[in-house]
Amino acid sequence: TFIGDMAFSGSTSLVIEDLSLPNLSTLGYQAFKGTCVRTVTDLGSITELVNQSIFENCKQLISVILPDGLRSIGSASFLGCTSLRSVDIPSSCTTIGQNAFSNCISLIELDLHDGITSIGALAFNGCSSFAVEDLALPNLTYLGQSSFRGTKVKTVSDLGHITELVNQSTFENCTALTSVTLPEGLTSIGIASFLGCTALKTVYTPSSLTTVSRMAFANCSSMDDFYFYAVTPPAITGGAFNNCPATFHVPAAGLTDYEAVLPAANTVVSLEP
Repeated sequence: TFIGDMAFSGSTSLVIEDLSLPNLSTLGYQAFKGTCVRTVTDLGSITELVNQSIFENCKQLISVILPDGLRSIGSASFLGCTSLRSVDIPSSCTTIGQNAFSNCISLIELDLHDGITSIGALAFNGCSSFAVEDLALPNLTYLGQSSFRGTKVKTVSDLGHITELVNQSTFENCTALTSVTLPEGLTSIGIASFLGCTALKTVYTPSSLTTVSRMAFANCSSMDDFYFYAVTPPAITGGAFNNCPATFHVPAAGLTDYEAVLPAANTVVSLEP
């Protein structure tokens, strides 16, 4: 029922073909860090992977089934599990901590369900095989720095209730990303949020937007159309649209003001006919 902090941490010769502990209720800090666990199928009745780095650097781990009732995945829980391909997250889980799956370069199967409210910094950073056809998280309230950096997210249609992409590089170098719709209520787009998204073609921003930070859309070299719905142009800083050949669509009432702040090389047109 209980495995304490660092119980098997660093036991690099410990091979566990399948970790199945149906009566488990507590799993401590770094409990299996660096071991040769290969699959995880039953973690009993634990409700939180609250202690960090529980399976960090388990290089042989290939699949994980997390238990129904689990509410959160703690920081660095699966950081550096480079063979991990499949994770089953229950619908009860609302929080994915920072670095939870960072650099899981083989990860291909993981469903992000509607109930998720918080995704921490670097949660999926460097998960270069992780393809998300459409990122739709209607209950999301927090999205951390570099959380999806370098993944294969293809479209972003719903980021829930977040009011700021305040943390930098959220979707940086997502080279499969083609379209983004940002939620009403969002006020700022952070530094390098979409830097280097070379396939990104279309972006829709809300009328609440007030700030586009430096390098936010730099090197989005395939951009066709960028839509502003705020009548007053947001503050645009530091090469936000460098090497971004978009046509900007803006409210007619703000057309002149937008022309004054957007790159002179780009076309700016009215949203209205």
